[in-house]
Parts: sequence; C-alpha cells; structure tokens
Amino acid sequence: MKFEKLILSSPDLTFLESELAHYILDHRNEVIQQDLQTLSQSSYTSRSTILRLCKKLGYRGFNELKIQLAKESLEDTDHNASFDVNYPFLAQDPPLEIARKIQTLYQTTIQDTLACLAEQDLLRAAHLLHKAKVIDIYTHAHNTSIAQSFQDKMMTIRHMVNLPLSFYSQRLCALASDPSHVALCLSYSGKASFLGPILKKLKEKKVPVILISKVGPYSSARNTDIHLSLSDNEQLRDRISQYASHMAMQYVIDVLYGCIYNLDRIQNQQILKDSIDFMDDRSI
Repeated sequence: MKFEKLILSSPDLTFLESELAHYILDHRNEVIQQDLQTLSQSSYTSRSTILRLCKKLGYRGFNELKIQLAKESLEDTDHNASFDVNYPFLAQDPPLEIARKIQTLYQTTIQDTLACLAEQDLLRAAHLLHKAKVIDIYTHAHNTSIAQSFQDKMMTIRHMVNLPLSFYSQRLCALASDPSHVALCLSYSGKASFLGPILKKLKEKKVPVILISKVGPYSSARNTDIHLSLSDNEQLRDRISQYASHMAMQYVIDVLYGCIYNLDRIQNQQILKDSIDFMDDRSI
C-alpha cells in the first residue's frame, strides 16, 4: 500500500506521528535524501518518534520507508506524465484511442484498489456475510447496479439479501434489522447523506456493518465494524464520469463475492448446478 494510503488507513497514529507522516508526505523528495538525524532536525521530532511511526506503518526501519518513497516518486512521475483519472481521454481522441485509455484507467484503478485492501479485513467481511441470516445492502445512485449484481449472485447461492432503494424503505429496513443481520454499505466518498442516520440506527440495534468506500479516516468508517477501502484517485465532481469509482466498487464487490463463494465452494458449485435449469430457461 502506498505511503499516503497507509497514513489514511491508520487511525491509531498519535497527533505527533500523524504530523510527522504528513511532513514526510509533503517533503517526500527531500526526505529520500536524508538520514534519520537530518529528518529529526528538519521535522522537529525525535528519532524515536520517527522509528515508532515506521513500525506502526509496517516498515522495518527508516531506510525501508525511504526505499518505498523513492519507488512511489518514480511511479508517480511516470503515471502523472501520461494519465489523468478524471479526464482519461481528450476531445480529439478517436474511438479506439478512447477504448485504450479507458482500458488503462480500469487497470490502474484495479491495481490501486488492490493496494488498498487488507487480507484480514476481506476474510472477516466474507465470514460475516457468509454467516448472516440476512444481508441488508444500503446504497444509492450509480452504485445501485453494482449492489443488484451482488444481490443476484448471493441469492443464487442461497443467501437472503435485501436491497432497499428509497429513503423510506432503507430506514424501514434498518428498523427491522437485528444482530442476526449484516449491513453492507456502499458509498465511494463515505460521506453520502443517507449513511449517517442509517449507521446510527444500526449501531443502536447492534447490527454488524461493513462499509466499502475510498480509503480515509471518515466519520462513517469509524462507525463501522469493517472498512474495505477503494482507490481514492477520482475527484467527486471534477470528472467526465464515475469511471474509476465505479470500477473500484465493482472490483471489491466481485472480490468479496469470490471470498464468500470459496468459504463453501463445493456446496456452492452444487447449488449452482442444481438451480441452472430453473434460473435459465433458454433452449441451449
């Protein structure tokens, strides 16, 4: 995971550690050239604080952190020189050039989102959803189609999934839920207006909550049991369309379904085999 995303996904950093991390991020090219003592002096922090930050972020020491920063600096230089996630193609691009650039956008988004995912969180989320009596999905707008696809897949392997879409039905669903349910919330920004009241009610009713949103310490993420993080490269308003956010959300949902499927793979294979004639009535 990139250094910036490590900072965003590490809520246990102290104030001093957080300040130091952002100093390193803002002065990355200078820090790459510094030793431990020089960084201590330039950032007005102790050597022990620097080493403690490195350990919390998963680095074995300051040198390993510098290697990571140098690698990211080269990658960002190459990437930024040729690609804009929010405006991936130009006005004069012919159709096949647009196709190639959107292919690059999808590949970049998936690679970046993969770097945001923690295996333990994926496994915990899969087990929660697998064991749930009922899964309730809360989302809106363009994420609805992704949620419907997940609902179809899960119900095909005999998991009960609710997908309330209106303001009213979402709140009714939250009121009717209990600890045997699991809530799956989809919001790229993590700041959608429907989330706050729903999360508050689910917490009151002790319903486990999984949030899929872009990486970052948002208040909604702090009120959930598991946060699965997405690539955060796309702007919320200054963009052609939701190309990157849609692909990131679809990718994580598909990965999550794959993890659930594998928890009982043999049985799920048999379920799909037994149900195919009923679900697909085409003469093939």
